[in-house]
Amino acid sequence: VVGAGLRAQRLPVRTGKEAMLGKIITALERIDSQHGKVFIEGELWNAVSDAPIEKGQPVEIVAVTGLTLKVKPKA
Repeated sequence: VVGAGLRAQRLPVRTGKEAMLGKIITALERIDSQHGKVFIEGELWNAVSDAPIEKGQPVEIVAVTGLTLKVKPKA
């Protein structure tokens, strides 16, 4: 039992903000430096981006600040 617990602690993160970083998702509406929306893991999140992103474009999550995701366009 102890061995199983130790192995479980070495597994990669599967939940939380660490698990969202690097994921590719689709913009639900236009995203700019002020606001936008994305849907990830069953939840609607606020999103911002330095470069404008149009609705339907793929984006990559680069940071999580509170309840806002910072994303960048996925080329």
